Amino acid sequence: MNLFKIHTNKGVKEIAVADCWEPNPKSDPPKTNQCTTAQYQKLAVDWDGEDLVKLFSILSGMEYKALANTHDFILEEQLLAATRFIYNDFQDFKEASPPHWIEINGKQIRIPKQIGALSIGQSIHVRQALDKLKVYEELIAFVVAIYLQPLYDGTEFDFHRAMELEQDVLKLPIAKTYPLGIFFLKRLTKPGVNIMSKLSFSITRLLQVLSKSERA
Repeated sequence: MNLFKIHTNKGVKEIAVADCWEPNPKSDPPKTNQCTTAQYQKLAVDWDGEDLVKLFSILSGMEYKALANTHDFILEEQLLAATRFIYNDFQDFKEASPPHWIEINGKQIRIPKQIGALSIGQSIHVRQALDKLKVYEELIAFVVAIYLQPLYDGTEFDFHRAMELEQDVLKLPIAKTYPLGIFFLKRLTKPGVNIMSKLSFSITRLLQVLSKSERA
């Protein structure tokens, strides 16, 4: 894991910053800190595509105000280099098919092929969340946890356990959870609804932002 050192009034602090969608150990320098599901969801909901301090804050876990007031130009250069993948690297995982298996806490879980095999309770909880969302990406971890909890625990559906499992799903790389979360969401939206129109953090949006920055 790549760690960056930052000097604060409390001493030197080491922080890990996401630097890739998927690991590329052959890059120079190697990129191995994958963007997590939690970070991706925050980008989709809270980032306007332009505020770099906000971007750094989300990908590093540092408080926005503390980061904005930091006087460390070396760190600034490192953060710019680390987060360049947001603009430069394509999100290939968005074109990926849902996996047959996913690993959570070292446990391999087989993905059900048919949504119809899932309980009414699971579907209701997701549909209720769909009525309140701003963008579909904010539900990726929630949906994955709702559907996988019975398979993970080997029990009947338990909403409270699913919410505990969601915290583990949020730590997984977005490249692992996105194909599965969108697979479930597409099958739960009403016929005729284009889910892609409500996806906030799209390749198109990033290219528009990048194009704007190049013209500036």
